[in-house]
Order: sequence, then structure tokens, then C-alpha cells
Amino acid sequence: MWMIVFVCFLLAASGQDLCKKCVDIRIYQIFALLSVLLALGRQLMLGETYHVLEHVTGMSLGVGLLGLGMLSGGIGSGDGYFFLVSGMMLGFRENLTLLCAGILLCGLFCMGYLIWGLVRKGINVRKCSVPFLPFVVIPGLWMAVEGIL
Repeated sequence: MWMIVFVCFLLAASGQDLCKKCVDIRIYQIFALLSVLLALGRQLMLGETYHVLEHVTGMSLGVGLLGLGMLSGGIGSGDGYFFLVSGMMLGFRENLTLLCAGILLCGLFCMGYLIWGLVRKGINVRKCSVPFLPFVVIPGLWMAVEGIL
């Protein structure tokens, strides 16, 4: 059930980020609430334990991104909120893997985009902004499939 909620969250947030270059705060609120309700439900009904420390450390990645965004102005707060909520669902290692894989894919895309702009003389792509969350879809889906199978 966790992975289904996570995939829905991943697709909703990245879809909005791709189309609008921003994500509605209600997406984060809805999926944070769903995550808390799922954790409580699994704990009360199934007797499973919710590893609070693992998820709090996973959420710390989002807090760190929010802090970096405030200091640098280059990181959108939506990315920080995304990793804050995904940390509630995934935990630290999975969330860190998602972040690192997203950075790698985004960096490769941006490098290709820059080279493309240089080859097509006269196109300055240096001031273009690229939404980040669509680059976490591939590793996020990979992790979800790996978790389900």
C-alpha cells in the first residue's frame, strides 16, 4: 500500500512540476496526511512497528533542501517539500537514493541541453530553468517496482 501511495504522490507532484514548474501545496498536505494515516493504520490494525527515527532522518533531507533553498535561492521549496513528504513514506536510504539519482539524471539532461544550445549557435540556455521532480520519476518507479516484486 505504501508504494501505491508513493507512486501516486510521485506522479502528481512531478506532473505538476513539469507542466507548471510549481506544485500545489495541497498535494504535499494530502500525501503527508495519507502517509501518517497509513502509518497509524498499519500500527493499530496490523501491529506493525513504524520506525520513527528512520522516517525522521528521511524527512531531514527535505528540511536540508528547504534550508539550502533559503540560503541560495536556487532550489525551489517544492523540491524540499517533496523530499520531506517522501521521507515519511520511504525512509532515509531510499529517499537519499531518490535524491541522488534525480540529481544525476537532471545533471546529465542539463549537460546535454547545454551542449545542444552550444551546437545550435545563438541559443543561450544558461538562464533556462529545469523542473527537478520529473527526474525523480524514473528512479522512484524503479524503487516502487523493486519493492512490489
